[in-house]
Amino acid sequence: MSRKRIRRFAKNLEREVGLFGFDFDDITVGEKTISAEGDLAGVAETDLLINFNAKGRAKRILFSADYYDFNGRMVQDWRFSSYKRFEKAATSKKYEQYYAEANNYLGDGTERGLQRGIDMIEDIPGVKNLIYTLFNYDNGISQTWT
Repeated sequence: MSRKRIRRFAKNLEREVGLFGFDFDDITVGEKTISAEGDLAGVAETDLLINFNAKGRAKRILFSADYYDFNGRMVQDWRFSSYKRFEKAATSKKYEQYYAEANNYLGDGTERGLQRGIDMIEDIPGVKNLIYTLFNYDNGISQTWT
């Protein structure tokens, strides 16, 4: 049953991520993982790894982007207590606008905006932890927001 859920998750992922500018070249479905490589709207080369529990529910999403115009990498580490609860909450009347506002803060690009967006996402049911890390390879500086 879990393998079937993971394959269904992969099909939905492939279908829906194009809406956000993602173009994955290769999606690989494993026993308890999905991995993918691709491009994000011509801005970055991306890698994605999703880990599932024994029941086929997402437990962790690890996403990284290596930017073309800037020698750096951004890593997002999403951990879920219940991905199903998060998915339902993010589209519910109570949290839908809150989730959209959190994503706007994350897209703001400022340190304060990133931290506010992460804090808001962590308030949504089902999310255990969210960590953003930015590595700048030109000057060797990295920064993490939790």
